[in-house]
Amino acid sequence: MRHKFTLKSVPIWSVTKVSFVILLIVGIVIGFFYAIMLSSWSMLFDSFSVTQMGTELGVLRKLGFVMIPFLAIFYAIFGTISTIILALIYNLIASAIGGIEMVLEETGKNIEPRAADTGERTVHIPEGPVNGF
Repeated sequence: MRHKFTLKSVPIWSVTKVSFVILLIVGIVIGFFYAIMLSSWSMLFDSFSVTQMGTELGVLRKLGFVMIPFLAIFYAIFGTISTIILALIYNLIASAIGGIEMVLEETGKNIEPRAADTGERTVHIPEGPVNGF
């Protein structure tokens, strides 16, 4: 059975939480690669340089591992701000011209019956911010 749905708006708080965690992980991974790259370059240049230049390049080795938390925080903060702005823009555009239409198909595999189908009592817990926060 196929069902057609339209994504009219995106809940800002849930998008913010998910994007923050994803971008924090991405920042850690990219910071790790920067640390390896800067440390490798400093060791390579240290072997070819004189003592004065080798001392200055030793700072580059230490800077590489400072990049891990710096890039993680940078990606998490600025990426999340960008994601919030994009979610707000999507909500404005979707309210004006309509949202993204999706067609979902029910496969019938491993589907648990919902409480409404079995006659059990359900409790509705609202998602999103509480009292506007």
